[in-house]
Amino acid sequence: MEKVFNVNVIRRPKELREYVNLWIVTGLSSLTHVFIDYLHHSYNPILWPIYPIYIEGPIAYLIGYLNATLVVHLASVIILVIILAYASWKMRTSILKIITSLQKMYKVFVEPGSLQFS
Repeated sequence: MEKVFNVNVIRRPKELREYVNLWIVTGLSSLTHVFIDYLHHSYNPILWPIYPIYIEGPIAYLIGYLNATLVVHLASVIILVIILAYASWKMRTSILKIITSLQKMYKVFVEPGSLQFS
C-alpha cells in the first residue's frame, strides 16, 4: 500500500483515506464524462483500445446529432444555473458577484464544501 499511495498506512490512515477518496472521485468523474459523451456524441470510440469502432449514442441516434447536442447543452446550462443559484443563496450574494469574482467561483466549483453564510 505504501508504494501505491506513497504514504505510511499505519502512521497516517487519514492521508490514505484522502488518497482513496480522491481516486474514487476521479474515477467516477471519468466514467461520468464518458457516459455523458456516449449519450450525445456520434464520433467517440467509447470502447477504444479494446474495440476501436464508433458507437452511435442513443440520444444522437433517436433525435439526431444537432438536437442531441442542443438537449445536452441545455441540460448543462440548467444545472449550472441551479448550482449558481444555490451558491448565491448559501453565500448570501448575487449570482453576478459570484460570476465576476474568481475567488468566489473557485469556492463554488472547486471547494463547494467551504460554502458558508457570510
